[in-house]
Amino acid sequence: MMMRVKVAIAIIINNENKILIARRPEGKPHPGLWEFPGGKIEQGETVEDALKREVYEEVHLKVETAELFKQVQHDYKEELVFLNFMRVTKFTGDAIGKENQPIRWIKLQDLAKYTFPKASDVVIEQLLTTLS
Repeated sequence: MMMRVKVAIAIIINNENKILIARRPEGKPHPGLWEFPGGKIEQGETVEDALKREVYEEVHLKVETAELFKQVQHDYKEELVFLNFMRVTKFTGDAIGKENQPIRWIKLQDLAKYTFPKASDVVIEQLLTTLS
């Protein structure tokens, strides 16, 4: 039976209009690809709760407010993922890679220069057309 995974993903854009991305570590699915911070929604958690927890665990930022940007369903061979891309509208802290992963603040128009997991493609296209 295929695993079904629900995920909360943060689209974090700072005051300089740069977006935060992180590199996926070895030992996880899609190692070496870039991603937006986030992770699996645990049993009993809301999307917002998972977003706040995952972003803090991964990049040490406290998400204060976020709104739904786009929902994507993607069928990887090993699992079916339901991705909730949340546009973080207010956050505090300084981003650091708490899992020793490289992180970068990049210009929106530079997103296409980085390789992301396939499920992110449609969101990146929308970000480039609506926010840049």
